[in-house]
Amino acid sequence: MPGGLPVAMTSAKAALTALGKSLAEEFGPRGVRVNTVSPGLVRTSVYQNPDGQVSRWAAAAGMGLAEFVQQMVTAQNVTTGRMAEPKKWRP
Repeated sequence: MPGGLPVAMTSAKAALTALGKSLAEEFGPRGVRVNTVSPGLVRTSVYQNPDGQVSRWAAAAGMGLAEFVQQMVTAQNVTTGRMAEPKKWRP
């Protein structure tokens, strides 16, 4: 998913996928099933920053940021029809 999104986010998602595949290859023959969960679209500053990469993509597509983000939700077939909302963790 590279292409202007934060390096830490795209690298972590790629690493999680690779880890899951490696574990499945190693332990699958022993009957162990491996699943990974990688969050999809979460309403963070990445998707709300009017000066950010997603905003630039929206402008290039001739759309406003909100419209473009909603189109991303639709294109990715998000079941709820909206982005997930972040919640700060509190111990």
